[in-house]
Amino acid sequence: MLVPDFLFGSAREVRANVRKAITRLMRGESLEAICETSNRVNLLEHPASLIWLERARVLRPSEARDYRAVQLHEQLFASERVPFELSNAIREQSVEYLSLSDWGTVILNSGIPLTWATALPFVPLRPSRRGHVAVLKGTLRHWPALMALGSRFYSGGGSSGTFPQMLPAYGTVLAQYGLDVRGKENEPAWRPIHELCDVAFIERIATDDRHWATLVREWRSKAGTPELIPENVSEIVSLCEQGSWNKEQWAFVEIRSGPEAVERALSTLAASGAREKLLGVLIHALDDMQRATDLYSAHIATTPSLGWATTRVAEFLAQKEPERAAQLFAKEADEQAKLGKKYSYRSSVAALRAARETLIRADLYPLWKTLLERFLAAHGRRKHLVAELDSAFPGER
Repeated sequence: MLVPDFLFGSAREVRANVRKAITRLMRGESLEAICETSNRVNLLEHPASLIWLERARVLRPSEARDYRAVQLHEQLFASERVPFELSNAIREQSVEYLSLSDWGTVILNSGIPLTWATALPFVPLRPSRRGHVAVLKGTLRHWPALMALGSRFYSGGGSSGTFPQMLPAYGTVLAQYGLDVRGKENEPAWRPIHELCDVAFIERIATDDRHWATLVREWRSKAGTPELIPENVSEIVSLCEQGSWNKEQWAFVEIRSGPEAVERALSTLAASGAREKLLGVLIHALDDMQRATDLYSAHIATTPSLGWATTRVAEFLAQKEPERAAQLFAKEADEQAKLGKKYSYRSSVAALRAARETLIRADLYPLWKTLLERFLAAHGRRKHLVAELDSAFPGER
C-alpha cells in the first residue's frame, strides 16, 4: 500500500500535516490534487507500522510512525474548523477519487464518513448516496489488497487486527440495507464484503431512485427527523409530544394543525413529567422564554437537572429584573466553581462578569460587591480561580 506521506508519521506530525492540507482545501484546492502531488510511503518498507481506522481508547504510543487515515476524517469531517457546507462539498467531490485506491478506501472506512453532517443539533444528519456507493465499491474492489495486509489495522485499545475485525464503515452501510453483517458464530468482525454484496447490488444503490428514497425516509424516521410533509403529520406531532427540540417540527405542526395542536402537544409533554425536555422545547424550539422562566422558577428547587438553563433564564431577566438575574448568574458561577476544573473556572468568571454588567446597568454596583465577596468567601481557597478573578476584576476584591 502506497500512502500519501502527509498521512504517515507520528500523531503530532500527521496532525500538523493534515491542518496544512485543510488550509489548502479551504482555499479551493481539491483533495485529489493534494494527494496526487504528495510523495508516497510504501507500508511494506515499514512492517511495524499500523493503519488507523479509529481512535477509541488509544494505547499505542503517539510517537509510533503509522498510516493515520482517521486523522483526515477527524480534522476535516468531524471538527468545527471547516464549515459543514464546505466539509460536505469536499467530501462529495472526493469520495469517488478515494474509492479508486486501497489507501483511499481505508479513509472511507474510517470513522463514520458515510453520513454527512448538517447544522446539528437541530437539522438532521443525512445519508449520502455517493458516500454509500464509494465505500462499498472501494471496499469490494480493494478487498484482496486490504486482507493481504493482515493484522495491521488499528482502532484503539492495545492490539491490532485484520480489516474486518476493526468494524470498518462498509459493515455499517450494509446493515442499513437490512443485511446481517456480523461474523459467523459471533466472531468479533464483519463478514467479508463479497459475502454480503456484489457489483449489481452497488449499482442498484447508485441508480434505483425509489429504493434510495425509501431508505432515506426510513433512516430519517428512525433518527426522529421525518420529512416535513403532510403524510408525516401524525409522526411529527408524536415527536413533539415526546419532547423534540427541533424548531422546524413545531413550526410545521402549527402551520398544518394550528396553535391549538402545539398547546396540546405541550400539555401531553408536561403530563409526562419530563420537565427538562419541556424546558428545552420552550427555549430551543418555541423561543418562549417567559414560560420557560416560569417553569424553571417553579421547579428548579426540586429538579436540579433544569440547571442547564440558569444562564438562559438570567439573560432573559437581565433587563426587567436585574437583581434576580444577577443572583442567577452568581448561582451559575458557584456551580461551575464547584467542578474544580480550569475550564469551569473560566465559565465561573464569565457568569460573574455577566452579573456585574447586569447590576452596573441597573445602577446596583454595591450589590455586585456583595455578590463577589460572597463568592470569594465560598471559593477563596481555589488559587487558580482567584487568579482568574483578579485578572477579570482588578482591584475589586
